[in-house]
Amino acid sequence: MNVALEVLRVVVPVFAVAGAGYGYAARGRLDLRSLTDPLFLVFTPALAFTLMVESRLEGALLARLTAAASAVILGSGALTWAVGRLTGARPRGLYLVTMFANNGNLGLPLCALAFGETGLAMATIYCVTGILFHFSLGIALVTPRADRWGVLKLPVLHAIILGLLLGRLEVAVPAPILKGIELLGAPTIPVMLFALGYRLRGSRLHAVRMALVGCAIRIGGGLALAVAATHVFGLTGLAAKVVILQGAMPPAAFNFVLAEMYDADPEMVASAVALGTFASIVTIPGVLAWIL
Repeated sequence: MNVALEVLRVVVPVFAVAGAGYGYAARGRLDLRSLTDPLFLVFTPALAFTLMVESRLEGALLARLTAAASAVILGSGALTWAVGRLTGARPRGLYLVTMFANNGNLGLPLCALAFGETGLAMATIYCVTGILFHFSLGIALVTPRADRWGVLKLPVLHAIILGLLLGRLEVAVPAPILKGIELLGAPTIPVMLFALGYRLRGSRLHAVRMALVGCAIRIGGGLALAVAATHVFGLTGLAAKVVILQGAMPPAAFNFVLAEMYDADPEMVASAVALGTFASIVTIPGVLAWIL
């Protein structure tokens, strides 16, 4: 198994699409809201529904894996709060960067490669837990207090709940309908990455500095919290390895979409996603070498 090559296989397309957006910003003008609005309100709910309806959250380890993932996410938020208190810096977008990792597009294929089908199933439980937090607590953290009840009205949250319910009850969605929803969700990741690259073109030095702090908490702090969570919740062997690897993932690209939608330091968040993803070329092989 060549882990470095697998990391590159997953990461290079990410930078290719983001690079296209970065290059376009040098020549063309774009209203990012024309991308992020349909991305957030249409494409992402469709993708979330298909992921949830096809997931099967079963098995004896479900509760402990969910608890461990929750501990890493909430612990990362606590670290961010502590850093903000010490430094006086309190950008709302920093919570997105530190709490919500790329456990799907990056974490799942890497866990499949390193740990096989059993590891992939465990990694999916971790990923789904993160998605639930991302589209509930994550949005609440960057939404003005007066609008926080509006989170309950978001299409993506409805899509997640409906998808989980249908998946749990093993209700078969008619194939033509499911295919149509899958097609709606297909543009989510490439459009997200293109918009990310476009935003990066105008990032300032201050945003990069704070992004580095966020990446340190997300990757370094997440790794430490994941190790602690495996001990607290009695996870050993393969389950512990999955939690540790997922805990050390870089910031999720979707953080940028939320930051752009709610004006939560989008420049800093975009910089953190790019820097963290680039750093993962080194950090992920290091983590795997340690746990394998």
